[in-house]
Amino acid sequence: MFDLFAGLFAVLAFNDTDMGCQPNTTHGCLDSMPYNYALQFPCGSHNIFNYADHLCCEQGRAFDSQNEYCCTGSGQNGVHDYSAGKCDLNTPDQCACYDALEKSEEVVAPNEDALIDTSQPPEGGYLCHGSQGSDGCLNGYKYNYSKYTPCGPWLMEFGQYGCCPSQAGFLPYLLGTQYCCKIEGAAPGKDYKISTTQCKCHRYGC
Repeated sequence: MFDLFAGLFAVLAFNDTDMGCQPNTTHGCLDSMPYNYALQFPCGSHNIFNYADHLCCEQGRAFDSQNEYCCTGSGQNGVHDYSAGKCDLNTPDQCACYDALEKSEEVVAPNEDALIDTSQPPEGGYLCHGSQGSDGCLNGYKYNYSKYTPCGPWLMEFGQYGCCPSQAGFLPYLLGTQYCCKIEGAAPGKDYKISTTQCKCHRYGC
């Protein structure tokens, strides 16, 4: 009888709602929401997007890839509309597109835990299976919403790393010393690179 109750308790514990999503070879989990690796990605702390119409930039900012692009360098607001101008490594300051956020002058070396790769399970097994209060869960890794943001399979600490789409998937870059640049005229999927030179949105006609 004891074994029967113990088994029933184990089943009930396993069926907790927070256990509803566990990563595998085909899908990941943002909190308790599954997403298809081949078609979708997390960007920002609470949302999953489709590769078909969105990409991820900056510190977890999704953008409409049909109408916008990522080009950082004149600030941390690097998402610009195609109608505003093109991404350029030689943009004079007076020709830069609007950029609502000022660039931080201070560059601080990131801590070792400022960037976390969630593509492989954590050592010792999953640390979480869903959100809990101010903490989220990406592929079994627990993180604080106010400190980290997802960028594809990465967890990036705010103020330390940005997110750049690339042929190799979403790649993190160091804020203040690296930049995510749209390559004018390159084929989709090969049209972004991480540069050590600032790239800026260059207004048309300037």
